[in-house]
Amino acid sequence: MVANRRRQVVLGVLILVVGLVVAIQPVLAAATAQGVALSAWANCGDADLDITLTTVGATREYGLITNEAGDVLGEFEEPTGLSNFSGTYGGYGMLVSPTQPEGTVIGSYAYVGETPPSAADTAEFFVLYECSSGTSNVLDTCYGPYGMCPQTAQQALAITAPGCDALLNIPSTAVGGTFVTDAPVYWAPGELTSPLVTIPAGNSARVIGLDSTGEYYKIIWVCNYVWVPRATLGPNYDAVWNGAPLPTAVVN
Repeated sequence: MVANRRRQVVLGVLILVVGLVVAIQPVLAAATAQGVALSAWANCGDADLDITLTTVGATREYGLITNEAGDVLGEFEEPTGLSNFSGTYGGYGMLVSPTQPEGTVIGSYAYVGETPPSAADTAEFFVLYECSSGTSNVLDTCYGPYGMCPQTAQQALAITAPGCDALLNIPSTAVGGTFVTDAPVYWAPGELTSPLVTIPAGNSARVIGLDSTGEYYKIIWVCNYVWVPRATLGPNYDAVWNGAPLPTAVVN
């Protein structure tokens, strides 16, 4: 009888300890970026974004607005209201201060997840645009796990034209494309980069042409020529390319 009671007490203590251990395990945040666009009303005084994402247990968010001169036009870091969210959040607030002159190139950046952020728990979003009191001209967009996108207008301009135009001989037949799925990057057809680089779906790149097998597109990515599987790219339907067909000419 006494032995049984002792066993029951020991068992009860073990259950209590296990319960406490389970109860104090931290909830790991997760945030997945699924799309980004400049809000329709964005202008030289408002850099709002429409961000599409899924979050579980996210706690922090961050925003940064810059111009091509490197000036910081707005910045915040605060608790997020998107802790457990799935869908598109329109008008993610990003006010520009001071309001910029017409035609200024502005970079609007945001992340949702954790501070400090990491690729494992934070989603990021970026839009580069030429501001206007009418319809602003979007120059580039990026979204993905933290660390994939530029965070300032200057960083984005260093990646996109005209900087690459000066470094690379870009053929006039090159066309803008959009990644429809995540794309592993190859330094040559069939030869993956090491370490592996993956371009998230939704990003855009200049497409040069196909390899001789027709299985890989040659593209410009971060001012370098690389290759990606053909099935990962589709037309870019922005105001610049308007869904132009991707080039099918064979290139080296």
